[in-house]
Amino acid sequence: MKRRNFIKFAAVSGVAALPSALNATSQNVDKISQNKAAMKRFEIAINSADAAALKELVDPKAPFLTPASPEPLYGGEGYFAVVKMMRDSFPEVQWAMQDMVADERCVAVYWLCTGTHEHDFAGVAATGRKFSARVMNFYYFNDAGKITNDVAAEMAIDILQELSAHAINNDFPLRFAFFSYFWLKSPKNQKATYGLHQASKRQWPTVRH
Repeated sequence: MKRRNFIKFAAVSGVAALPSALNATSQNVDKISQNKAAMKRFEIAINSADAAALKELVDPKAPFLTPASPEPLYGGEGYFAVVKMMRDSFPEVQWAMQDMVADERCVAVYWLCTGTHEHDFAGVAATGRKFSARVMNFYYFNDAGKITNDVAAEMAIDILQELSAHAINNDFPLRFAFFSYFWLKSPKNQKATYGLHQASKRQWPTVRH
Protein backbone atom coordinates (compact mmCIF):
# COMPACT_ATOMS: atom_id res chain seq x y z
CA MET A 1 0.00 0.00 0.00
CA LYS A 2 1.38 3.37 -0.98
CA ARG A 3 2.07 5.86 1.81
CA ARG A 4 -0.75 8.24 0.72
CA ASN A 5 -3.30 5.44 0.55
CA PHE A 6 -2.11 4.07 3.91
CA ILE A 7 -2.57 7.45 5.60
CA LYS A 8 -6.03 7.79 4.03
CA PHE A 9 -6.95 4.26 5.20
CA ALA A 10 -5.70 4.96 8.72
CA ALA A 11 -7.64 8.22 8.91
CA VAL A 12 -10.87 6.59 7.70
CA SER A 13 -10.41 3.68 10.13
CA GLY A 14 -9.79 6.08 13.00
CA VAL A 15 -12.92 8.08 12.22
CA ALA A 16 -14.95 4.87 11.95
CA ALA A 17 -13.69 3.66 15.34
CA LEU A 18 -14.28 7.00 17.07
CA PRO A 19 -18.04 6.55 17.74
CA SER A 20 -17.39 3.15 19.29
CA ALA A 21 -14.65 4.55 21.55
CA LEU A 22 -16.82 7.48 22.58
CA ASN A 23 -19.70 5.12 23.33
CA ALA A 24 -17.46 2.94 25.53
CA THR A 25 -16.22 6.01 27.39
CA SER A 26 -19.77 7.20 27.90
CA GLN A 27 -20.79 3.80 29.26
CA ASN A 28 -17.88 3.83 31.73
CA VAL A 29 -18.83 7.33 32.90
CA ASP A 30 -22.43 6.16 33.37
CA LYS A 31 -21.27 3.17 35.42
CA ILE A 32 -19.06 5.37 37.60
CA SER A 33 -21.94 7.75 38.25
CA GLN A 34 -24.23 4.80 38.94
CA ASN A 35 -21.76 3.29 41.42
CA LYS A 36 -21.27 6.60 43.23
CA ALA A 37 -25.02 7.09 43.50
CA ALA A 38 -25.35 3.56 44.88
CA MET A 39 -22.75 4.32 47.55
CA LYS A 40 -24.65 7.45 48.59
CA ARG A 41 -27.77 5.33 49.00
CA PHE A 42 -25.69 2.73 50.84
CA GLU A 43 -24.49 5.39 53.32
CA ILE A 44 -28.08 6.39 54.05
CA ALA A 45 -29.13 2.74 54.37
CA ILE A 46 -26.51 1.76 56.95
CA ASN A 47 -27.10 4.92 58.99
CA SER A 48 -30.86 4.35 59.07
CA ALA A 49 -30.67 0.53 59.37
CA ASP A 50 -32.75 0.21 56.20
CA ALA A 51 -32.81 -3.55 55.55
CA ALA A 52 -34.92 -3.21 52.39
CA ALA A 53 -32.50 -0.74 50.80
CA LEU A 54 -29.50 -2.95 51.62
CA LYS A 55 -31.26 -5.93 50.07
CA GLU A 56 -31.74 -3.86 46.91
CA LEU A 57 -28.17 -2.54 46.80
CA VAL A 58 -26.27 -5.76 47.61
CA ASP A 59 -26.12 -8.85 45.40
CA PRO A 60 -27.75 -11.80 47.24
CA LYS A 61 -24.65 -13.96 46.68
CA ALA A 62 -22.18 -11.34 47.96
CA PRO A 63 -20.17 -12.77 50.91
CA PHE A 64 -19.10 -10.68 53.92
CA LEU A 65 -16.60 -11.73 56.58
CA THR A 66 -17.04 -10.43 60.10
CA PRO A 67 -15.92 -11.40 63.61
CA ALA A 68 -19.63 -11.62 64.45
CA SER A 69 -19.91 -14.89 62.52
CA PRO A 70 -17.53 -17.83 61.94
CA GLU A 71 -19.00 -18.21 58.44
CA PRO A 72 -19.53 -15.60 55.71
CA LEU A 73 -22.80 -13.66 55.72
CA TYR A 74 -24.50 -13.20 52.36
CA GLY A 75 -26.39 -10.47 50.54
CA GLY A 76 -28.22 -7.49 51.90
CA GLU A 77 -29.56 -9.50 54.83
CA GLY A 78 -26.03 -10.52 55.77
CA TYR A 79 -24.80 -6.94 55.61
CA PHE A 80 -27.77 -5.82 57.67
CA ALA A 81 -26.72 -8.35 60.33
CA VAL A 82 -23.35 -6.58 60.55
CA VAL A 83 -25.07 -3.20 60.87
CA LYS A 84 -27.40 -4.61 63.54
CA MET A 85 -24.44 -6.00 65.49
CA MET A 86 -22.94 -2.52 65.61
CA ARG A 87 -26.24 -0.87 66.52
CA ASP A 88 -26.86 -3.36 69.31
CA SER A 89 -23.65 -2.19 70.98
CA PHE A 90 -23.60 1.43 69.76
CA PRO A 91 -27.27 2.45 69.19
CA GLU A 92 -26.41 5.85 67.69
CA VAL A 93 -23.50 4.64 65.53
CA GLN A 94 -22.97 6.65 62.35
CA TRP A 95 -20.82 6.13 59.27
CA ALA A 96 -19.86 9.41 57.59
CA MET A 97 -18.36 9.23 54.11
CA GLN A 98 -15.26 11.44 54.12
CA ASP A 99 -14.15 10.77 50.56
CA MET A 100 -14.95 8.52 47.61
CA VAL A 101 -13.06 7.50 44.46
CA ALA A 102 -14.71 5.32 41.83
CA ASP A 103 -14.23 3.57 38.53
CA GLU A 104 -16.63 1.37 36.57
CA ARG A 105 -16.18 -1.68 38.82
CA CYS A 106 -15.06 -0.45 42.25
CA VAL A 107 -15.65 2.39 44.70
CA ALA A 108 -13.12 3.22 47.43
CA VAL A 109 -14.67 4.95 50.44
CA TYR A 110 -12.94 6.59 53.37
CA TRP A 111 -15.30 6.34 56.37
CA LEU A 112 -15.41 8.02 59.75
CA CYS A 113 -17.39 5.83 62.17
CA THR A 114 -18.53 7.27 65.50
CA GLY A 115 -20.70 6.07 68.35
CA THR A 116 -21.17 5.59 72.08
CA HIS A 117 -20.48 2.27 73.80
CA GLU A 118 -23.84 1.69 75.50
CA HIS A 119 -24.07 -2.12 75.43
CA ASP A 120 -21.78 -5.18 75.41
CA PHE A 121 -19.40 -5.32 72.43
CA ALA A 122 -17.28 -8.41 71.75
CA GLY A 123 -17.43 -9.35 75.43
CA VAL A 124 -16.59 -5.86 76.67
CA ALA A 125 -19.26 -4.43 78.99
CA ALA A 126 -20.66 -0.98 78.22
CA THR A 127 -18.30 1.84 79.17
CA GLY A 128 -20.43 4.80 78.07
CA ARG A 129 -17.39 6.03 76.15
CA LYS A 130 -17.51 7.57 72.70
CA PHE A 131 -15.30 6.24 69.92
CA SER A 132 -14.15 7.54 66.57
CA ALA A 133 -12.60 5.15 64.04
CA ARG A 134 -11.49 5.68 60.45
CA VAL A 135 -11.50 2.90 57.88
CA MET A 136 -11.10 2.43 54.13
CA ASN A 137 -13.47 0.11 52.25
CA PHE A 138 -13.36 -1.08 48.64
CA TYR A 139 -16.80 -1.97 47.25
CA TYR A 140 -16.95 -4.04 44.06
CA PHE A 141 -19.94 -3.85 41.70
CA ASN A 142 -21.33 -6.19 39.05
CA ASP A 143 -22.85 -5.16 35.71
CA ALA A 144 -26.26 -4.88 37.38
CA GLY A 145 -24.89 -2.17 39.67
CA LYS A 146 -25.08 -4.27 42.84
CA ILE A 147 -22.34 -4.67 45.45
CA THR A 148 -20.66 -8.07 45.17
CA ASN A 149 -17.79 -7.67 47.64
CA ASP A 150 -16.56 -5.37 50.41
CA VAL A 151 -12.83 -5.45 51.16
CA ALA A 152 -11.87 -3.50 54.26
CA ALA A 153 -9.57 -3.15 57.22
CA GLU A 154 -11.07 -4.71 60.35
CA MET A 155 -12.65 -1.70 62.09
CA ALA A 156 -13.81 -3.73 65.11
CA ILE A 157 -10.19 -4.07 66.20
CA ASP A 158 -9.74 -0.28 66.05
CA ILE A 159 -12.88 0.24 68.13
CA LEU A 160 -11.75 -2.25 70.75
CA GLN A 161 -8.32 -0.66 70.94
CA GLU A 162 -9.86 2.77 71.46
CA LEU A 163 -12.24 1.47 74.13
CA SER A 164 -9.34 -0.27 75.86
CA ALA A 165 -7.69 3.09 76.49
CA HIS A 166 -10.64 3.95 78.76
CA ALA A 167 -11.69 0.51 80.00
CA ILE A 168 -11.71 0.07 83.77
CA ASN A 169 -12.30 -3.67 83.60
CA ASN A 170 -9.00 -5.50 84.26
CA ASP A 171 -10.21 -8.44 82.20
CA PHE A 172 -10.18 -6.38 78.99
CA PRO A 173 -6.77 -7.58 77.67
CA LEU A 174 -7.93 -11.18 78.11
CA ARG A 175 -11.23 -10.47 76.34
CA PHE A 176 -9.42 -8.71 73.51
CA ALA A 177 -7.13 -11.71 73.14
CA PHE A 178 -10.16 -14.04 72.92
CA PHE A 179 -11.80 -11.76 70.35
CA SER A 180 -8.65 -11.78 68.21
CA TYR A 181 -8.38 -15.55 68.63
CA PHE A 182 -11.91 -16.22 67.35
CA TRP A 183 -11.37 -13.79 64.45
CA LEU A 184 -8.17 -15.56 63.38
CA LYS A 185 -9.65 -19.02 64.02
CA SER A 186 -11.37 -18.88 60.64
CA PRO A 187 -9.04 -19.97 57.77
CA LYS A 188 -10.69 -17.37 55.54
CA ASN A 189 -9.93 -14.62 58.03
CA GLN A 190 -6.36 -15.87 58.37
CA LYS A 191 -5.96 -15.68 54.60
CA ALA A 192 -7.50 -12.18 54.49
CA THR A 193 -5.27 -10.94 57.33
CA TYR A 194 -2.14 -12.43 55.72
CA GLY A 195 -3.11 -10.87 52.37
CA LEU A 196 -3.50 -7.42 53.94
CA HIS A 197 -0.13 -7.79 55.68
CA GLN A 198 1.63 -8.80 52.46
CA ALA A 199 -0.04 -5.95 50.56
CA SER A 200 1.12 -3.43 53.17
CA LYS A 201 4.69 -4.76 52.88
CA ARG A 202 4.58 -4.20 49.12
CA GLN A 203 2.98 -0.77 49.44
CA TRP A 204 5.24 0.49 52.24
CA PRO A 205 8.47 -1.59 52.02
CA THR A 206 10.42 0.77 54.28
CA VAL A 207 7.99 0.41 57.19
CA ARG A 208 8.93 -2.15 59.81
CA HIS A 209 6.34 -4.94 60.00
